[in-house]
Order: sequence, then structure tokens, then C-alpha cells
Amino acid sequence: MENKSRSITNHGNMAGVNVGDDAEVKAEDIKQQYNYSHGISEESLIKLREDIIHHTSGERETEETLGHYENLKQALKEHDKERAKKYWTWIRDTIGSIGSLITIGAALGI
Repeated sequence: MENKSRSITNHGNMAGVNVGDDAEVKAEDIKQQYNYSHGISEESLIKLREDIIHHTSGERETEETLGHYENLKQALKEHDKERAKKYWTWIRDTIGSIGSLITIGAALGI
């Protein structure tokens, strides 16, 4: 006989979600939020991406700056503060000191 039981290990907040034996958990019932290192929220990074798209001119500049943005996110995931600062600086040199970038810079101690 095949074992069809499933196990859920909760490493996040699933408050109010019933995960008992007969429970059905739907994706919309679970609110996920990933915090990058140094207390930088996913929302802050999403806002920065939107600002990059809005404040860059031309396809090449936008793509290059979004590349720095992706590298910044990866450095944050890897808890590499110095590498994150490097990409933060390159983004600032392109789009200037705008709110979303300043928020992330403050968390990095810049």
C-alpha cells in the first residue's frame, strides 16, 4: 500500500492556516515574504526594480542596471555585504539617490 501522507515543516508564519490531517491548504491562504540579509525586504527590492525601469533611459542602460540589481539581490541572499555595496553604488551612479535605493543603502550601512 502506498503511503500518501505529507509532512509540512513550518519555517515561516502560517498563522491562521489549518494544517491538520484533513486540512486543505491553498496557496492564497499562505502569505510568503522573503527578507534578504541586513533586514532588506522583498518589497524594498521590488520598489527598486520599478524605480530602475522608470529612471533609466534606453534599453541598454535599463538592461545593464537591472543586471546590477539582480547581482545585488544575489549578494544579499549570500550575505555578501561588500559585494552588495558595490552593486548598490553602480545602481546609484545610474539612477541617482532615490528613495528605494536610499532605504536599501541605509540597511547596508551606506
